Amino acid sequence: MEASIALEVQPRKRPVQERARQRVSRILDATAELLEERGIEGLTTNHIADRAEVNIASLYQYFPNKQAVVMALADQMVHEYQQIFASFPDEFAWASDWREVYTDYLYRLIATGFGRKGSSAIRRAIEADPNFVNFDKRVGAGIARFISEGLRRRLSINDMTLPNLLARMLVTSGESIFESDNTGRTLAYRHPDITAEIVKMHLAYLSLYFP
Repeated sequence: MEASIALEVQPRKRPVQERARQRVSRILDATAELLEERGIEGLTTNHIADRAEVNIASLYQYFPNKQAVVMALADQMVHEYQQIFASFPDEFAWASDWREVYTDYLYRLIATGFGRKGSSAIRRAIEADPNFVNFDKRVGAGIARFISEGLRRRLSINDMTLPNLLARMLVTSGESIFESDNTGRTLAYRHPDITAEIVKMHLAYLSLYFP
């Protein structure tokens, strides 16, 4: 049985050739499917290899354990989130209607979080395993960095203290949308109107600083 703490959760190496990239892609897709079916506790590297139709040695060539495969999936999500917000600083800073821009970005983030294959299962796995204890902080920090830069530019200031504070408040409250209970249902699933309410809350909060 694989240990649940103090494990290496980074890939051993990155695939370079197209054939290797396809193999790793199958491994990640299989892991997302199995997480939905079994959860992190019921998942093994043998399950992943069987579902991906690769031999176990090929899997271990890239990943030391199942946690590393889950982390690779989670890192894909982070990359998608950051791609969404990459253009946020410029658009928010110069928009005639910042409310429209902010709302659009927030809903795009939410759609990505819920629409990605296995996203809810990946999040449950991360919440359940202590090896990922700092992952949410890393995700939030990445998104907050883009938001704070957009706020700074619109405020036309150099000091990042206030923009960083506002961005952290927005990200922390927004993360509650994706929180799940022991059945795997997220807050937004249990309360469908919660997303719209959080958007309203964010806009009201930002209105204190932007006309």
